[in-house]
Amino acid sequence: MWVDRFSIVVRRALLACTDVCSASLSLYLAFYLRFEGNIPATQMALFWKIALLQIPLRLICFFRFGLYRGIWRYASIEDLMTIFRAVSVSSLMAIAAALFSRTFGELPRSVFVIDWIFTVTFVGGIRFFWRVFLMSPFQPKGGKRVLIIGAGDAGESLLRTILLHGSDFHVVGLLDDNPTKKNMYLHGIPVLGGLRELAAWVTRSQVEEIFIAIPSAPPAVFREIVSQCHQVKVKFRRLPATSDLLNGRVKINHLPEVQLEDLLGRTPVSLKNENVIALLRDKIVMVTGAGGSIGSELCRQIAHFQPRLLVMLDHAENGLYHLDVDLRQKKIEVARCLVVADIADAWRIADIFAQYHPQIIFHAAAHKHVPLMESNKKEALKNNVLGSRVLAEAADRYGAEKFVMISTDKAVNPTSIMGASKRLAEMLLQGMARYSQTSFITVRFGNVLGSEGSVVPLFKKQLLEGGPLTVTHPDIQRYFMTIPEAVQLVLQAGAMGKGGEIFVLDMGQPVKIVDLANNLITLSGYKPEDIGIQFVGLRPGEKLYEELWISDEKMLPTPHEKIMRAQSVMPVHALNGEVDDLLQLIKTASEAEVIQCLAHLVPNYRTSSETNVYTQSPTVGPSKPEPRRLNTLANTI
Repeated sequence: MWVDRFSIVVRRALLACTDVCSASLSLYLAFYLRFEGNIPATQMALFWKIALLQIPLRLICFFRFGLYRGIWRYASIEDLMTIFRAVSVSSLMAIAAALFSRTFGELPRSVFVIDWIFTVTFVGGIRFFWRVFLMSPFQPKGGKRVLIIGAGDAGESLLRTILLHGSDFHVVGLLDDNPTKKNMYLHGIPVLGGLRELAAWVTRSQVEEIFIAIPSAPPAVFREIVSQCHQVKVKFRRLPATSDLLNGRVKINHLPEVQLEDLLGRTPVSLKNENVIALLRDKIVMVTGAGGSIGSELCRQIAHFQPRLLVMLDHAENGLYHLDVDLRQKKIEVARCLVVADIADAWRIADIFAQYHPQIIFHAAAHKHVPLMESNKKEALKNNVLGSRVLAEAADRYGAEKFVMISTDKAVNPTSIMGASKRLAEMLLQGMARYSQTSFITVRFGNVLGSEGSVVPLFKKQLLEGGPLTVTHPDIQRYFMTIPEAVQLVLQAGAMGKGGEIFVLDMGQPVKIVDLANNLITLSGYKPEDIGIQFVGLRPGEKLYEELWISDEKMLPTPHEKIMRAQSVMPVHALNGEVDDLLQLIKTASEAEVIQCLAHLVPNYRTSSETNVYTQSPTVGPSKPEPRRLNTLANTI
């Protein structure tokens, strides 16, 4: 450690010597110019007296203002302003000494003004010269030739990082649609033209990679850039938020690949939080399935609304542990408790409700993997139906204000045990809403990009392994939304729901999975023919097309234009007796008898032997929109 301290002292001493030389030269030039190159002997004597007074004052001020704590290679306008203040204060102190001293009576006052100008110029100039010396003149010519898209703050930050750190990248230019920037220079690098000229400049300048430095680019603009990159077969990366670069959280050599979430094909839904604040602030909030993708994001967002206590419940302790670590690392301060429990265990759930008395419950715990649940039908029903009823009854018994359950589009005309179990849970909550003081609300949405067990993480894993990417069927398509969108919908539903509603997010048009796979390959810088796509056939319980509402449901608007309410015929009673019969069959009967009972409770349920009706367009429910063909990246999701 003493070696480091010694090197710091030596470095600061050298910097101080440089400034002493600059200040001395500035003062001498001030006398030289004032007396037009012929300094009288009397004035030369004054020069030495002023130098002995003013130069120590300058050093004191320079140390006091922190000039020797900065790094010259990062010299900025803020450093120049600090130099300006330090030189001004030391000059004023010297002038004050001159005014109150008879010794300086013959000294021309203009010397101080000229000296001030030279000192600011020399002290600041040396620092900025060193920064320029380290930057553009020494940009490596043999590095990877790159083109930066965007000449704004993010582009400037990226370019400066490349130049300062002497990376292996050689920037040939920048592109920006602002016409006033064309033919201008940024850190010595030219702005070549607009975004539409990307393909031409890639060919002309032999560009090997593109850095997209427009973090806030609208999806349409971003898709156009990606399309041009695809045309000229050049790899590209998207710059993260500028603040991440400036704070050192992202290094230039590790710019993240473009995330599929950025290419949703529509502007992500962003909802206002006024009602959510009133719902959650100073409340005891419980989240089940807190260790999962949706549950953990719910916990993170709920924590920002200042609940009195956040009860995070999950059956798997690992998910809870990682969530708690994440909250600590992100310094999200919220009173919280981690609870490990099985939601189907009525005694355990009753004990938890008696201990914490949650006022708002978000029920995200569920078995959701469709093919896996086809092989574990009884377990799916136990968790998704019995677990939901145990929680709902506890919420009713302990006087919870609201109970929000997360459902799925697979509950609409279900062909899987997972979908049927979630539909039965929806019906249970609608039945309980008839008599309970607790508001039971359901939120229904499609596939969530990047969630655990979803197709995108699988594709990314297969891509890292060199492919091929496996798709079940050439025509299979799904609705997609992002995790933040899903969580916002859940929170808004909790805020606006009165009881018995099923809320649905407007997710645009469905997207073909094969197009999703092709685009992920292309966005990662590869060619689809190099990676390959293998069709493996529909898995048990899957259907080609998902729907968002049932034929007898009428979609009604809500105060939020992107959220709809499914108005359906609510059960005439709470279904408790029928569900009791089903749960008893789970314990004693065969799977066939259980499925027969389930089909009676959920009339639209089609078992595996009947799912061939869904290999064509749905015959009930909303009309099927034409799926987007993503033959070019201009139409990427």
